[in-house]
Amino acid sequence: MDTTIAFLIFGAGLVGGAMSAIAGGASFITFPALLFAGIPPLIANATNFVGLMPGNVAALAADHSELRRLLSGLRAPVITACLGAGVGSLLLLAGGSDLFQTLVPWLMLIATILFAAGPYVRRSLANTHPAGLHSGSPIALAILFVIAAYGGYFGAGLGVILLAALTVFGYDDIHESIIVKNLLISLLSITSVTIYIIAGKVDWPAALLMVVGTTLGGFAGGHLAKRTPHGVLRNCIIVFAVVLTAYYFWKY
Repeated sequence: MDTTIAFLIFGAGLVGGAMSAIAGGASFITFPALLFAGIPPLIANATNFVGLMPGNVAALAADHSELRRLLSGLRAPVITACLGAGVGSLLLLAGGSDLFQTLVPWLMLIATILFAAGPYVRRSLANTHPAGLHSGSPIALAILFVIAAYGGYFGAGLGVILLAALTVFGYDDIHESIIVKNLLISLLSITSVTIYIIAGKVDWPAALLMVVGTTLGGFAGGHLAKRTPHGVLRNCIIVFAVVLTAYYFWKY
């Protein structure tokens, strides 16, 4: 791998990890960096999953005591999320690289809209559905399955979608919602990564560079989170994502 490309991927992981710790949106940096490095879109997507997974799993460590308390009511959602992620990942592999490349601009557009609208959607759902749905109800599990399938297929903006859904499912405590969100994303990421590894769709040199970058970036971002205005950072991410989406519509 060229040294410049290696620094690009590592730097994207560093910035993406910090962004994820502060305001989310890491995939808006890491996925385009992998494409810019010349990695085919489908392999870039699978590699991105591997690069971001350690940060998602590590996020659970800080809340392990709260997580144990919440686990008793999460068996059905956990199983549903893993099944949905598996289906999404298999659909990606079945569709092949050409279809995924065609869908990249549209997936980026959907992810950008969801990321931008996330806080407003959560507030609206909290006001219109204060009682929520039980997280183990058939409707809730069906919604979660679809969300997880999207996560297994692409994944950008997934955290925003899950937080909005958890609001509907009755998690009105934002701290609890974040813990459950991190758990579900970690498990569905493990499911998808396992499938992508078995299928041989991971660029390992790029993935390992990104793992190091996102880990260091997440650590630094955790310290910066208290001093960084989230609104300013979110707006910068949205502008960047809009520019990237326009570029991908032009390119693909």
